[in-house]
Amino acid sequence: MRRGVFALTILTLALALQTSSGANISFHVSVQDGTVHPGEETVLAVILENEATLSNFPINENTSALLPLLTTARNLRVELDDSRAPFTVESPNPAIIGDLPSGIVSKVSFRIKVDENAESGTYSVPLRMSYSKIAYYLFNGNPVINYEDESSVEYLKITLKRKDYDVKLIPVRSTLNAGEKGTVQVRVENTGEKTLKNCVVVINTTPPLRPDPVALTSFLGDLNPGEKRNVTFRLYVMSGALNQTYPATIILRFETETGLPMSIVKTVGLRVSDSKAFRLRDVRGFLTSYRQVSSSTGVQSVRGYVSAFIENLGDDVAAYAKYGCGDTFSEWRGAPKKNEIPLTQKGPFSGMTPRLS
Repeated sequence: MRRGVFALTILTLALALQTSSGANISFHVSVQDGTVHPGEETVLAVILENEATLSNFPINENTSALLPLLTTARNLRVELDDSRAPFTVESPNPAIIGDLPSGIVSKVSFRIKVDENAESGTYSVPLRMSYSKIAYYLFNGNPVINYEDESSVEYLKITLKRKDYDVKLIPVRSTLNAGEKGTVQVRVENTGEKTLKNCVVVINTTPPLRPDPVALTSFLGDLNPGEKRNVTFRLYVMSGALNQTYPATIILRFETETGLPMSIVKTVGLRVSDSKAFRLRDVRGFLTSYRQVSSSTGVQSVRGYVSAFIENLGDDVAAYAKYGCGDTFSEWRGAPKKNEIPLTQKGPFSGMTPRLS
């Protein structure tokens, strides 16, 4: 008897409970300007439209209010997949749009950095959408709703091409030390599609770097696509400059193939080293007054001892350092960066001041 009642209940629910149904949500996507250039940082503006459709939906006084709810993409998130793209996405990814009703257009912007070595061509970049939608069913003639998670993928066509006029600047060699005058050599490469005519390169810096007025420009002449030339500038480095990289602005002035004057401005990093890469600290000692000491040279000397710590303050390993007091020196090979060793020397000495070279 109980089995019969249970079976009758299941049959009643099956007849009352109709199949769950919901909108078919799809998106139309496009990009405002799908052309990018190697090495540039730009913004891709993506346009999305919700094209949801709903079929076989019974319209009556109980269901009509459900129509906007069923066709809305809720909590919409959009991700630009850069795993195989010629660029990387720098802005938050995925981007959060929120609720997007049917027929409504939304705009989302992605800040990207294009690989300067990427090959020219057309790329198909996935745009992944994840969202929730409301589905419904009827129970005893009354609508019941529930949420369902959905996702879809559309593809953007991105064209990568070289600019008509563009350059790549790479510092290849520098001798910049704090408190000294040095030189920097920069490689200029024409990465554009057309020839740069009558090129003049100018360097502009800020403290602690100061250009030599007689060596802050260089004339290159014509630079064909793909051609590379090196230019050299002379700079003064102020004393007290730190062991780090400082920005410098490189200005390339040129004429187009039609004679129109143009300029390209780029920023490069120039490495400065502290000329005093080593430091003596905790210098202690006992030295007698000058007197003649038996020696083959017959130079006046002193007896005693000197001790100190030698610190390598540089950012690199010193392959070879020579240290000592007077004319007595020792060697320190493979001096680790940011490291120190003790120095202890016993006389006789021909000088009284420890020194390091």
